Amino acid sequence: GGKTKTTTVGKQQQQQEPTTTKKKKKKKEKNLAVAILERRRAAVPPVTPNLSVRIVRRVSFAEYRASVWSLLRSRAMLTVVLYQLFTPLVGGIFTTAAGEVKQHWAQVKVLQNATFSLAGLLLFSYGLHLVKRKFLNVSWRAMTAVTTIFLNVLDMPFTYLTVFDVVRNQYFFLGEILVAEIPAAANFVISTFVVVEMSESGSEGLVYGLLTTTSNLGAPVAQAISDQLFSFFQPSLSDPRNYQSDTSAFRTTVAASFTLSYFFAFASLAFLPLLPDQKEDAQRRKKFAPAKDAYAYVSVALVVVGLVYSFLINALAVWPRTSCLRAVGGPGCSKLSSFVQETLSS
Repeated sequence: GGKTKTTTVGKQQQQQEPTTTKKKKKKKEKNLAVAILERRRAAVPPVTPNLSVRIVRRVSFAEYRASVWSLLRSRAMLTVVLYQLFTPLVGGIFTTAAGEVKQHWAQVKVLQNATFSLAGLLLFSYGLHLVKRKFLNVSWRAMTAVTTIFLNVLDMPFTYLTVFDVVRNQYFFLGEILVAEIPAAANFVISTFVVVEMSESGSEGLVYGLLTTTSNLGAPVAQAISDQLFSFFQPSLSDPRNYQSDTSAFRTTVAASFTLSYFFAFASLAFLPLLPDQKEDAQRRKKFAPAKDAYAYVSVALVVVGLVYSFLINALAVWPRTSCLRAVGGPGCSKLSSFVQETLSS
């Protein structure tokens, strides 16, 4: 019996030895694979250094607010805000006759207009590529001045020849759209560069939002001013019947309105000194420009006032009861509307 027991124990030990060896072998292979993987990870540099640190690091609202306020207090930021607001505001004051001339005198059809607009987008893309290849280090002020002058001088013959009935052809009238896209691309790139250079680490989104909102705010304010200003031209530039009658006196009135529009476009160049000349100038301004709380208050106030003004004027222009007011570009109301009278009486 003892011999049988000893034999059984020996067999169990023989069976356990291969199993233990297999486990050790698997563990050794696993450790080797982990070591190889760690070496590979160490050999490949991270795409974004300190990414984990930046993710773990949370910025409190108080810190972010302080950073934003510090940026707005800079006179360098104020000058860029002023440029982004007043350049499209002044340059965007344009005659209200433009759409009527296009429809009634040039007789541009929807299909042709859409086709030329699509071709214009392709040329715009080529313009972006051209600026990237050839003009990245050119002075922003010089490029803006050249493109603004070129665009408006180019537009003049197409406009005046159509107004005075020398050439009234939709393809001729739309040709200016194609030629103007490349300089327009240059202006777009410059505005983007300004946003990039004025941004600080961690505030890129805020700077982009502030400057693009300010720039986009100029267009509706300019439209509101245009409606008010050109409503004083007589015969009315907004009455389709004047374009159908097409008298020489009315042609002169329309031409004068376009001339005034070109004047405002050229006048917008007066704000060029507010624009940094290049990225080095932008960085120098950010570093050495003085900082005051008043600069931040002015920047915020300009944006708020512009938003409120453009909203009120455009809302009054859309509302039938107030669209006749000269303040919104209407022919003028002979008397107060019934709504206003009821309000005053109550």
